[in-house]
Amino acid sequence: MTIKMSLAPTTPNSNTDEDGNYASWLPRDIPYNVAFENSVCDILTSSESSERSSGLRVIFDDVDEEPIPNTSIPLRDIEISTLPVIPLDTLPLDTIDSRRKYASPIPGINLTHPGGYLEGGPGIAPSDDEYARHFIHEHKIRSTEALKRTVDRELEANLELARERMRARKEAREKNERIEREIRSLGEQIEMEIKVLNKAREKARERREKRERKKVGR
Repeated sequence: MTIKMSLAPTTPNSNTDEDGNYASWLPRDIPYNVAFENSVCDILTSSESSERSSGLRVIFDDVDEEPIPNTSIPLRDIEISTLPVIPLDTLPLDTIDSRRKYASPIPGINLTHPGGYLEGGPGIAPSDDEYARHFIHEHKIRSTEALKRTVDRELEANLELARERMRARKEAREKNERIEREIRSLGEQIEMEIKVLNKAREKARERREKRERKKVGR
């Protein structure tokens, strides 16, 4: 995947809570899945992705905003016990999995957990997220407002980069599909020609045998 909800921090050193609050793995630990990647590719390259059903937008604790019923929800109002426990070996989840309920930065793809991984499941514990600390240091962020502006800018830039790469992926996939169709068509043509040739040989053999029987009967 081009876009990750968390970019390659070091492997979490804290154990995952058994209630599924945090993950003990990173996106790179999730096995590559062609069907999932193609699904994300189709969403990112579709002009109708923004029209797909969007999940609840999570209002984090440092944001002063009133929730809108069926549209947004404060993080503090989400009970941990209501979040699904998703083992690593079941990831990535289908993009239309019913456990995906929370909006992500990518229109058309929801998350199973607030701030969780795009592939499904929770994210790592904030105390383990070295990328976040690196991000704040690299961009010299000193306030909540600056953090929000920078995150929004980086998300938009990475989303556009992901779209470009997925457009290239889709073109390559369509080219491969065309080649596969051509190969199948050639294979079917060759198979038909072999059948016709075998039938012609069989008829020639029958004519030859018929002539030989006539010679014997004279």
